[in-house]
Amino acid sequence: MQEALAEFKELKQIKENVRRNINALECCWNCQRISECEQGLGESAAAVWLCTGCRRKLLTCRPGRTGASWQHSA
Repeated sequence: MQEALAEFKELKQIKENVRRNINALECCWNCQRISECEQGLGESAAAVWLCTGCRRKLLTCRPGRTGASWQHSA
């Protein structure tokens, strides 16, 4: 009985972890891929969700600048 209860708690924890990870996913504004994104500045300094790759490209293309135009690739 104790073993079944432990397995139930473990499955419940796994389910909660999956739910939390799925809720962390967003659609990247630039490449349109689903991934863990962070907010960045897009066109007209509007806040958009960018994946790590697009955010890195944005920062290397415009170091130290904010609010400049960003090419939308979709």
